[in-house]
Amino acid sequence: MLYPADFEHLAALSALVSPTVTSVRLPLAAMAETMVDRIISRLGDPGIATGEFLFQPTLIARGSVGPPLAQIKRLSAPNQSRTRAITDAAKQRLRRS
Repeated sequence: MLYPADFEHLAALSALVSPTVTSVRLPLAAMAETMVDRIISRLGDPGIATGEFLFQPTLIARGSVGPPLAQIKRLSAPNQSRTRAITDAAKQRLRRS
């Protein structure tokens, strides 16, 4: 099983950049539990076939998530209230997810 060591270190790094970086959280406890169960099973029966396991990561949306670029391009500089409304709507979507 290959994956980058831990995406959680991005939380600390994201505080150093603007906008903060969106990342994923891997379900490490579920992954470890599955692998330990699998090892124990194979110790009892070495003939058990190998398998693939899929684990659902969690998206950690931070400041790098925003409205679609097409919406931003349509806005003109003098239209600050509309820009603020779209930004607020995007923030509300993030809070709900």
